[in-house]
Amino acid sequence: FEWGEALDLKRVEEKLSSGDYKAFTVEHVDTSTGIANPVDKVGELAKDTDALYIVDSVCGVGGMPLKMDEWNIDFCLTGSQKAVGAPPGISMFCLNEKAWNVVESRKTPVADYYANLKRWKPIMDNPRGYFATPAVGMVLGMTEALRIIHEEGLEARWRRHEVLSDAFRAGLGALGLEQFPAEGSEAHTLSVPKIPESVSDSDMRGLMRIKYGVIIAGGLGKLGGKTVRVGHMGNATSNDIVATMSALEMSLMELGYEMEPGAGVGAAEEVLVTLRVEA
Repeated sequence: FEWGEALDLKRVEEKLSSGDYKAFTVEHVDTSTGIANPVDKVGELAKDTDALYIVDSVCGVGGMPLKMDEWNIDFCLTGSQKAVGAPPGISMFCLNEKAWNVVESRKTPVADYYANLKRWKPIMDNPRGYFATPAVGMVLGMTEALRIIHEEGLEARWRRHEVLSDAFRAGLGALGLEQFPAEGSEAHTLSVPKIPESVSDSDMRGLMRIKYGVIIAGGLGKLGGKTVRVGHMGNATSNDIVATMSALEMSLMELGYEMEPGAGVGAAEEVLVTLRVEA
């Protein structure tokens, strides 16, 4: 599939209908291009196949809807550090009975001792059966992150991420900046705008960091110097969106980009005020 475009459902359906695949993987959110794949619609295609449906939702879980059972996902994995909002260092995964049966019936030995889920099954059933020294700080951080998610509520959290994403895109549009991901396929957890040809990517990001205290990431691979990546996930707030948009505006102005001062911030604020929170 082309960079910046979501997967082609027809091509996926054609491949799966051949019956030649034991498993297939789909990336929920791609952080290099800012696209979100329609994992729910892929799940409709997966329900009538024996192939395992594996979803990488490292940048999705906690920030965008993901319904494992309803969407026929067999194995889903994520990380602690992105939309979940916990410190980095913990990998999380969930698998259903179909996926576990594949683990149990595997004939080729797993090369890595610690990646062998069959070895860990008794411990997952009864954690007291393995006396070890866990990374206590990471576990406590994850516990607090999950408490925050539970307190906010998943539906409200998904809505917040959607509004923050819409607000940042509105600000970018008001500044005349295009989005790299195809329209309708944008992720809610980050934005990937194109940089004007007249502006140096490194100079702009440098100004934002040094002068305004806001750090954003540069483009990856063939998008290096052409795009930037702005995360608005986890426990990001409206204030973060306004501050980032303001830093982006001022840096662009200082580098000679013609724009109406405050246009991006104003457009973002018009969307942000639609976010309802309980007093």
